[in-house]
Amino acid sequence: MNEKRRFSILKERRREALLLIGFAAAAVLLVYLAGNRSKPPDTGQTVTESRTDSAPPGTPKNKDIKLDPTAIPKRPDLSFWQVDSEGWLYTNTDGKTYSSTWETVDGQLYYFKENGRFATGWNVIDGATYLFDPAGRMFRDMWTSSPDGKLYRLSADGAAVTGWYTESDGRVFHMASDGSVQYGWQEIDGSRYYLGGDGVLVTGYREIDGNHYYFTESGKMHTGWIDLADGTHYFYDDGTMAVGLVTLGEAMYAFTADGAMLHGMQTFDGAHYYFGDDGALVTGWVTAEDGQHYFDAPGSEYIGWHYYNDGWHYFSPSGVLDESKRYSDAPAVALTFDDGPGEYTHAILDLLERYHVKATFFMIGTEVEKYADAVKREHDIGMEQGNHTWDHKTLTHLTPPDIAKEITSTNDVIRSITGQNPTVFRPPGGGTNATVQATSQGMPLILWNIDTVDWETRDAQNTYNIVMNEVGDGDIILMHEIYDSSYDAACMIIPDLLRRGYQLVTVSELAKLKGVDLKAGGVYSYF
Repeated sequence: MNEKRRFSILKERRREALLLIGFAAAAVLLVYLAGNRSKPPDTGQTVTESRTDSAPPGTPKNKDIKLDPTAIPKRPDLSFWQVDSEGWLYTNTDGKTYSSTWETVDGQLYYFKENGRFATGWNVIDGATYLFDPAGRMFRDMWTSSPDGKLYRLSADGAAVTGWYTESDGRVFHMASDGSVQYGWQEIDGSRYYLGGDGVLVTGYREIDGNHYYFTESGKMHTGWIDLADGTHYFYDDGTMAVGLVTLGEAMYAFTADGAMLHGMQTFDGAHYYFGDDGALVTGWVTAEDGQHYFDAPGSEYIGWHYYNDGWHYFSPSGVLDESKRYSDAPAVALTFDDGPGEYTHAILDLLERYHVKATFFMIGTEVEKYADAVKREHDIGMEQGNHTWDHKTLTHLTPPDIAKEITSTNDVIRSITGQNPTVFRPPGGGTNATVQATSQGMPLILWNIDTVDWETRDAQNTYNIVMNEVGDGDIILMHEIYDSSYDAACMIIPDLLRRGYQLVTVSELAKLKGVDLKAGGVYSYF
């Protein structure tokens, strides 16, 4: 072998040796690098998912979880972990990664997301909510809360509970479809429920926003009738409890402030009512321990004088019928209406007929023919008719002939309709003197002792208050028939005077009851 050939062989062998050394070094480096990337690093931190203040009282706190590096699975020779900005990726012995699947690696269950990295934190998987620690391990069988404050109950398999859930201590919760605890009013399977501020299902009585409700043992809001320990109750369709006087269907019922149905004699706003054994309001005659009572169609009890069966009957302040009393013996007052007739005269006559009482009407001559039908009706139903001059002049400023004309002209027009002269006379404003008295055409002068001032105030309640605060036996009450407010006042005054035990009569009837002989030209303010 020549020298040139030997040198070439040595050179080739040296090159092969260097290649082998290079391969060996590379292999060692790969093994080293692989060994240092075989698992997620241990951060040495303790991660605690502790319950928030919104967790139900008595629920267990989450256990502290230590990221133990030995718990991270060791790879076989050809399996390994890799980490990047998206998380931890696992490659199995076949060189494949996992995606959108649950897999167990060295005894630890992981969920690998679509990008191949295992899940951490809150995740919704196949419609269920899960919570994982930073090492991919799933939390189980515990209460916990999310960063947005929602409360969850994780089951033994790690999925957040949905629907109804009962704790070991008997408390019941309802979870939304995402697993979060629900609060307040909830419509579930066609029924209404209420979950308190702690998320616990409410049962029994509960006051909510000022209203009372009742929830059954299963938590359903009750509507309609129900018998409870303290009596019978009614709950409207919106669940609120009935209290006080209420109309249900065609009947009226009464309930206490606590919602229990009442029976027997009851008082509301000063009025008496009677409720039968079934709780429904009774109308008509009722025999109670203290005697006979009568309740009208609205259900209020008769008190004072009432006209029925063609006669007057008296009921005591407690509503008991007292047949010993006679209407003609009762204290009496005379209602008088001036300045008519007018557009409200018929309505006032309707009111007087409804209550079977009388009044006296002092008419202005210029208005009589305008409302002739009302004038005729007054006469026909027994009201007393009086003269109030032709056109409401102040008579004390007139001469005797002019005074006479004011009075006689009015008498003539009234007589042309009714066939009868007025029986009493009222000078406008109550203005009188000897001349007026002497020119009264044979009629007594009727003034008043209760002036309602209704012409000035036009206030029905004020008119009512004046009468009811001042009225007494023998009084003559001045009102006017040409104002709607006066009619409204009469609607309150007439029934309440009867309730107080007064009889309502004409002026002439009042004088006769008090033994007063009305004289021509005489002046009378009360009897």
